[in-house]
Amino acid sequence: MGFIRFLLALSVIASHSTSIFGTTLLPGNHAVQLFFIISGFYMSLILDKKYTHNQFRTFISNRFLRLLPTYLIVFAASWVLFALIWLYLGKMPATSWAEPFSHMPILVKLFTLFSNSSLFGIDLLSLFYIDTDGSIAILNSMNTGKTDSGLIWGGNLRLMGQAWSIGVEIWFYFLAPLLFNISNIKLLIIIISSVILKLLLISIGSNWSYFFFLPQLCFFGLGILIYKQSILNISNFGKISTFIFWILFNCLIIAFPFIDQSTSNFIYLPLVYIVFTILLKPLFFLTSKNRIDRFIGNLSYPMYVSHMLVIQIQTLLMKTNNGVLAAILTIIFSSLIVLYIEEPVDKFRQSRIKYSNHTN
Repeated sequence: MGFIRFLLALSVIASHSTSIFGTTLLPGNHAVQLFFIISGFYMSLILDKKYTHNQFRTFISNRFLRLLPTYLIVFAASWVLFALIWLYLGKMPATSWAEPFSHMPILVKLFTLFSNSSLFGIDLLSLFYIDTDGSIAILNSMNTGKTDSGLIWGGNLRLMGQAWSIGVEIWFYFLAPLLFNISNIKLLIIIISSVILKLLLISIGSNWSYFFFLPQLCFFGLGILIYKQSILNISNFGKISTFIFWILFNCLIIAFPFIDQSTSNFIYLPLVYIVFTILLKPLFFLTSKNRIDRFIGNLSYPMYVSHMLVIQIQTLLMKTNNGVLAAILTIIFSSLIVLYIEEPVDKFRQSRIKYSNHTN
């Protein structure tokens, strides 16, 4: 699964940059939602195999230890870049967040600072708009900038725009132990309810359909359901058949931009989700012991977190936004993060699990 996660991260980079070797891969929003399915599956795996006792506090704290070190490094680097640009220009650089931040009430400012620093609730900034008098409004709108009436989208208050999905993940982490332990029928009802809510919000033109946790819960729930009730029997798969299916799904991702747009949204994308749902569990377990694949997969999170910073630096220094260069620089930076930050932190997280299991 590592290489597939890597391709999904590249899809997000391409969606914010330009094509990578001639392909933009999957649309970024669908890559994010496939990541949500993987997250649901993986949380089920670790709850089943590692957190065998009632260890909610250890589970939650370990998830924050997984997310925060990389995020805070990129967060700090973003502020350093902002300060350097300010020094170079001799005035504060133009930003998407300065204007809405200046209008907000003090409590909303404090929440904005807290959520940007901790990731907790950072997704909620996407759910409202800010008027010039500081009032907060909720609109049925897909606008992610300034509306015709002058309202500014709250999502602009995120220093790292893509971090909204990490905020959504955190809400899921709090519910994961409960969702994993309920019956498949109850879980299916939750998934269907989430899908209905998502379709309803889409029909009224609300960006809550994408940025709000509950409409995205269906993807996390699907990942849990795949883990608990796989469509295919893993024991029936050998290395050759696994490799064939691995090639098949990677080809589906790479070939997407070359499909006729009139059929891609209604036929091809549903096919990607269906194939992914069927193959996720076999592919995960039959590639999980491959160290190279695991390392490549581990790059996906720092790639997702850091790519916008890399694109910004590239644009400032080279006056261009090149997808291939952005991808290469992001991969190099992410490799350093994995080797020198995430792997040492992961050893500490695993030791906490062992200690928690021993004391319980």
